[in-house]
Amino acid sequence: MPRLFLIVILFLSASALHGLAQVRQEPLDQVLRSDPQPARQSVDDHTQGVTQRRSDEQVRTGAHDSRVELSEPPWEYASPEDADILEGWESRFPAAAAKSPSEAGGSEPSALAQAWQLYRRGNYASASKAFAALTASGNRQEALNARLGLAYSLIRQDRLDQAISHLTHLVDQGYRPSETRLALNYALMQSGRWSEARAQIAQLPSEKRAIWEKRLLEARLLKEYQSLAPTAGPQALSAFLNTHAKALADCVRPDVFHDIAKRLAEAGAPQQATEVRRRLLNCPLPPDLRQGILAELMNSLPDEEALSLLQKERPGLWQAASTSAAELDALELQLLKRRMADQMQDSDGRARLAEEILKLSPADPDALSALAWYRFNRGEVAEAEKLFARLAQEDPGKKDYALGLAYARLNSGKFDTALDPFDRGLIAEDAEIRSLRQQVYRKQAAEAYDSGQFDQAALCLEKLLALDPTDESAKELLAWTRYRQGRWDEARALMEESFSAKPSPSLVAGLLGICTAAGDDNRAYGMADRLASDPDPEIRASMGPFFFDRGAPVTAAQLDRNPDRCFRNADSPRMEAFVYHRSKQGDGKFGDIEETALPITFVYPTALGNQWSGTLTPRYLSGNGGPSTPQAGRYYRFLDGAAKKQNLEDSLFVVQPDVGFAMEGKLHTDIHIGTTPFNGPVDPTPTFEARVSASDWYVDVHRSKVKDSILSYVGQKDPYGNDEWGRVTRNGIEAGKTWPLGGKWWASGSAGFDYYMGDSVWDNQAVHLDTAVGQTLLFDRDEVSYGLFATAQHFRRNSDFYTYGHGGYYSPELMTMVGPFVRYRTAICRGYWFDVHASAGWLHQRLDSSPFYPLFDGDTAGFTPAAAADANGEYDSDTDNKLGFNLRLQGMKLITPYLAAGGFASVNNSADYTEWTAGIGIQIFFDPQNLFWARKDMFSEFGKSSNK
Repeated sequence: MPRLFLIVILFLSASALHGLAQVRQEPLDQVLRSDPQPARQSVDDHTQGVTQRRSDEQVRTGAHDSRVELSEPPWEYASPEDADILEGWESRFPAAAAKSPSEAGGSEPSALAQAWQLYRRGNYASASKAFAALTASGNRQEALNARLGLAYSLIRQDRLDQAISHLTHLVDQGYRPSETRLALNYALMQSGRWSEARAQIAQLPSEKRAIWEKRLLEARLLKEYQSLAPTAGPQALSAFLNTHAKALADCVRPDVFHDIAKRLAEAGAPQQATEVRRRLLNCPLPPDLRQGILAELMNSLPDEEALSLLQKERPGLWQAASTSAAELDALELQLLKRRMADQMQDSDGRARLAEEILKLSPADPDALSALAWYRFNRGEVAEAEKLFARLAQEDPGKKDYALGLAYARLNSGKFDTALDPFDRGLIAEDAEIRSLRQQVYRKQAAEAYDSGQFDQAALCLEKLLALDPTDESAKELLAWTRYRQGRWDEARALMEESFSAKPSPSLVAGLLGICTAAGDDNRAYGMADRLASDPDPEIRASMGPFFFDRGAPVTAAQLDRNPDRCFRNADSPRMEAFVYHRSKQGDGKFGDIEETALPITFVYPTALGNQWSGTLTPRYLSGNGGPSTPQAGRYYRFLDGAAKKQNLEDSLFVVQPDVGFAMEGKLHTDIHIGTTPFNGPVDPTPTFEARVSASDWYVDVHRSKVKDSILSYVGQKDPYGNDEWGRVTRNGIEAGKTWPLGGKWWASGSAGFDYYMGDSVWDNQAVHLDTAVGQTLLFDRDEVSYGLFATAQHFRRNSDFYTYGHGGYYSPELMTMVGPFVRYRTAICRGYWFDVHASAGWLHQRLDSSPFYPLFDGDTAGFTPAAAADANGEYDSDTDNKLGFNLRLQGMKLITPYLAAGGFASVNNSADYTEWTAGIGIQIFFDPQNLFWARKDMFSEFGKSSNK
């Protein structure tokens, strides 16, 4: 026999046909009704064909509407187990009741069949009378079948108690128990006789019992839910929840509890409503219902908790019904925006929320704006500019976006495009925009002024003054701009106007600058010197830039204590330590020298513009001593038969002291006093250098050591005697001057005379002449110079030898070199500086012949022929032409405000030898520095021409 399906009797409209409906679960709005089907007549049973269709009454639960409108009758199978319950419940009619008279051979249907036909037509009152008459039939099977029809007809008429008595009898008689017991359970539940229904359920097979117990929970839940008053308060609703706690825990009819939660919230019990909704989310729910519950929770939970819950539920809802993704996104977006609005401006939390919003809605303007301002205030102006540009493109008339874009560009240095958003005529000008324009014009003017574009600076300042004619700072900068343009009269008029309105140190300095620009340096320095001792500290401070611009950073720092100045703390003590190595390689056997030195210097500023320095330089010298019987010293003695007594010094450690004094002013003075190195073969001798200079000339008087060889540097011991000789000094004067040639061109020249002397060394004289012509270009204040140079040098005698009486230093009869040069030097007032200089040219040198022993008296009596020939011999003259070059690089970097590091290196092949030098070092400042306020000349300090 085919599987039977149990159907639940549903009350429909009066015109609907009877039937038992097969049920499956639908989302909250499914109802069932029966349609008539062809019948088969049988003496013992009846059949019902069933289909399902929607009732006119529905349960509606939208995503944001928790009100439940219950359908009638209020029964719905809510679990997949219903199908199992219905198995074996195929509707049956007695065969006679289903056949037409023609099908029955023309005979009339039986009374029982006629009763079932009345039932099928919905004439339940007549059917009940017909069935009642047949319950007394002598045929037991017919009587029981009639009692079943009577019970069904009574149920259809809502006469449940009478139907229950007949169904109880049928159960007791064991008539079709799989149908009658379940029908009895239904009738008992519909009449609210819960204990009797529970007793009947207890007699069901164990596999059916749990399902019907759940149906009992559902039936009681629905019946008591329908009996709740529409105006039930929190107390009644709470009592309902307590009564049906098991139904809630078993997830029976969650739509009902969703409505109870809604009513609790409306009745003033939001906390209890939230708790019910939380418990419902643990149930398997249709997507629409789950989304509706979630929407209610979003409005009752704290934002952070609500957002966490939404993110937890999102994957399941998306998988169950992807069409709800947009609504979920809208919920989360609304929640995130509400949280973002509650955050403090520019907080990290607000930025994180904005980023979360943009994941859901990449074009959300509120989130983009919040994130853009956050980036801007964090100094991430490039990212802020991109975001503001995107917003301004979408809504060019929005003032907030335009301001953000303008300020981002302003802070990133894009002054030329900062005002573009306001030049389209879409945003009305107001005080805030005018303030922005003033800031942009001021920045443009300052940048143009600092870069030397004074015409552009003047244009921006004129715009600035058009917005605010009372802007004194703009007037003052315009005065300085006119000054830089060479329009002295306009500059003076502007400064005097500003000074009369509000005297200030900067205006004093400006007027002082105009005086200097007019070429009256004496008057300018006289005024500056007077103002430097003015009792007003602001007036004194205004002289700082004047002195700094004239190469006096120590004076400037002593007058102007502004912590933002480039020359801040230039007057503080400092220490320097450099280590370098110099290598000179020549053609002679004894002219090579390797020098490793560690000069340590302490600088201590004192009175206005003055500073003292002390340097101690340990040096390690080494060289090539030649063969074991060197042709050096009194070599003729060896040829005369004398034994070698000692070796030439080819390595030794020496120490050299130096004390310096520098004084800044109109004439800069730099004086150094020291000695040649201690611990050499020849005793040290005093050295000094005194240099006086102005901006375009200098004069230098000196007594300096000569570092060409160990012989010239510290002296040597005669290998063939007890005498010492060497340790050469050059004593002389040098002067130089630079002449402007108009524009950026210039010419320079210097000349000097030196007298060379040493211990037992042939005296010598030398003159030199240097000249150059070139052009200097500025690139962001850096200097690029190029041009041609020429140098000439003449020595009276050639003393570049190592026999006794010679000095061992380069001394050509004539040396000339001509060629191009190029130099790149960074500006001061930066955290670094470097200086690169390269030159090359055609080198001509003529080396004069020279006696082997210039101090020898010529008496060779008693000498061997070889010794006599050597004593009166001469070195040959020589002439050389070649390409010479000189490359120098030096620089420093400020590592911290207290420490700088750097180094220098050079290669020189502009004589009859090749020399290279390389060194590194540090500067330690006792007080913090902002930037470099001066550049060192390490080659002058540590190089060949220095007395150090």
